[in-house]
Amino acid sequence: MEERRNTVIQDLKLKLDNPFIVKKSKNHLSKLNRNDPIRKILKTNEKTLKTTILMNKKLLEILNRSDFDRPILMHDKLDYIWENGN
Repeated sequence: MEERRNTVIQDLKLKLDNPFIVKKSKNHLSKLNRNDPIRKILKTNEKTLKTTILMNKKLLEILNRSDFDRPILMHDKLDYIWENGN
């Protein structure tokens, strides 16, 4: 309890000595950064690149799966042809 009181008193002394120091949170962006058009373009480009990479990975997975299923599908087609041909 005593330690907590001492730390609070020290924090208050620091605030009184330097009243204009503003702590920024990690997620807080300054107004200049939010309105910066170059930053907005770069962020949009980064999002687009991430989306493109994810879509390419999904496409590759689908293609690999279809290559794996192709012989099975061909076997089913041949069975269907032979059954209906008789």
